[in-house]
Amino acid sequence: MSTGIRAHGAHQVRARLPLRASAGLRPDFPHQRTAIQLSRTVCTRSWRLTDAEAADVASASFTKLLEERLIGRIYAAAESARQEERRKRQRSLIADIVHAADNWTNTMQELAIGSARRRWETRDIVEWVNSDSGRALVSNMQLIKSNARKLRLETPHPDLLVALDAAQTAVSNPEVFDPIWNGSGSAPEARAVVYRHLNYVKRVFLNLEQIGIKVLAEPQPDGTQP
Repeated sequence: MSTGIRAHGAHQVRARLPLRASAGLRPDFPHQRTAIQLSRTVCTRSWRLTDAEAADVASASFTKLLEERLIGRIYAAAESARQEERRKRQRSLIADIVHAADNWTNTMQELAIGSARRRWETRDIVEWVNSDSGRALVSNMQLIKSNARKLRLETPHPDLLVALDAAQTAVSNPEVFDPIWNGSGSAPEARAVVYRHLNYVKRVFLNLEQIGIKVLAEPQPDGTQP
């Protein structure tokens, strides 16, 4: 009888031990203390990283940031090269325009001087147009017009476009040179008008060159495309 009571009492003690441990009481046996410590370790690891894990996360973030910066620099370098190539083309177009205009103006000046000596007949005009000087005059004018069209497609810069308009207008006024062909070029007043206009042509093309140098020398600080 007493044996059964003792066994029953031991069973009751064993049944109560998990309740004491789960209620936060101090465990009585080493294996229970170990289980609780492991449980606390698992809870702690759920929100804390080890030094190695933190280092991996930091390394991955740094690698991603480095890749983004490298890609950004590559794009920036490519865009800078593209803009420099565009400026180079525009400088070349303007230089050729100004050179052609200078040659064209010098030829017209020679014609004005020659018309002061004698009246040009139709045969003289035809002969001169077919000469090397006449073909060069036509070629220079064609180059001015062709490069002006290309430059308009290359740049939206307002200063360049205004200067280009003025230059093209200056060489698109053929009636100014009528005294050369109609025989009135021998009159001092008529030649004076031609000379003044030729000087004006030189000034406007020189202005185009100076504006081109200013606009195309360096990239625009405000991001404006030349």
